[in-house]
Amino acid sequence: MRLTALLVLAALTGCSGGGAQRPAATLDTSAPVTAAPGAAADDWSTFAHDQLRSGFQPQSTGIAKANVARLALRWLYQTGDGLQASPLVAGSRVYVASQRGEVRALDTRTGRLLWQTPTGATIAMTPALADGLLFVGDHRAPGAFMALDATSGKRLWQTFFAGGVRSEPVVAGGVVYEGETGGDGPACHHAALHALRERTGAELWRWYVDPHEHQGGSIWSPLSYDAGRVLFGTGNACESGIDTANAIVALDRSGRRLWSVRTADSIVDSDVGGGTLVLHGQAIVSSKNGNLYAVDEASGRVNWTTALGGVPGYGGFGTATTDGKTIVASAGFTSDPSKAAGPPGGALVGLNRDGQILWTVRTANPIDGAAAIANGIAFTPLDAAFVALDLRTGAKLWSYPAGQTSYPSPAVVPSGVYFANNGGEVFAFDIPEKYR
Repeated sequence: MRLTALLVLAALTGCSGGGAQRPAATLDTSAPVTAAPGAAADDWSTFAHDQLRSGFQPQSTGIAKANVARLALRWLYQTGDGLQASPLVAGSRVYVASQRGEVRALDTRTGRLLWQTPTGATIAMTPALADGLLFVGDHRAPGAFMALDATSGKRLWQTFFAGGVRSEPVVAGGVVYEGETGGDGPACHHAALHALRERTGAELWRWYVDPHEHQGGSIWSPLSYDAGRVLFGTGNACESGIDTANAIVALDRSGRRLWSVRTADSIVDSDVGGGTLVLHGQAIVSSKNGNLYAVDEASGRVNWTTALGGVPGYGGFGTATTDGKTIVASAGFTSDPSKAAGPPGGALVGLNRDGQILWTVRTANPIDGAAAIANGIAFTPLDAAFVALDLRTGAKLWSYPAGQTSYPSPAVVPSGVYFANNGGEVFAFDIPEKYR
């Protein structure tokens, strides 16, 4: 059901607590979106900004540590459905995909609905926008993977995988690469990475996590692409001794394995669930074993490993992001959720490029997404709030009550900062002109 966008200008003059009520709003349908002088167009077209999953916005946004506490709500759109997908922002549009399979395009200035396409899918992944196409998939098995026209929402092609579609794809050289889930027991689907023609969906090749027939191995974390390499994490297979399950893997563009680093025995439920951040020739990725790994992108050599404080088996699903100097990663659960009497705990961790921990922010619940970084500020959901942290120290600079927890990750672009919560609300924030 189409719901009306709420156009709101809320003047936030300081930080508000995560448990507080949302600030009183004044309706304003004419407030302009003002980007920083000379800034280019919005460019957050895939999960964590780019194919390296950096989460970093290099453009000027007009947001700085000196004025971030002035971030104000520009509009709020209610989808009426749950959200796990993160918003994308490009070409004066915000793209959101709900769990019930409704894909929407909203106007960045007003939050007005531009188009809405029911896909019939259960969407848990963040779509990817490339070359005028929006790629999205169905988490249920067999999983539909499809391309929509980004201008109209029209479905252009669709194909099916034996398992579900959960990972965030990458597009390079006319090819879209996408993973497949369902490899865990008892289903043990023969999960694969698929290479498809971008314009038609025709399959070029597939690479199986477990080379043995019907032995499982999921790919459900964000894929990355750099220098002709497809980089990703895998889940457990349904047998021991498989080097490419519970692993960090690199393939070339033909589907040939370049290397793999196994982080646990392949039959143990210890998936590499975080996306792969590519930084200075290293693949940096977290595992459910609680560790963050830095692997040489060319050779597969492990350069360093850092324990983030997560409980083994319940470590981070989040994707690490960076401004090139400081890495921001999630520890996952800091206590066993099956035994915790209250909130299981989580942590956001800042590290240097050598894997040394610089700061830790403790939370009541784990953080499953990725921080968006711009101008020395990390934007992220923490418990039931949207916050901005000082990237150097982890200190809180701004907070806005989200109403509930948030699986989706934010986007920061010249037109503003965009968040979403699990309840299906999409928020647009910016700095009022007088505070720029």
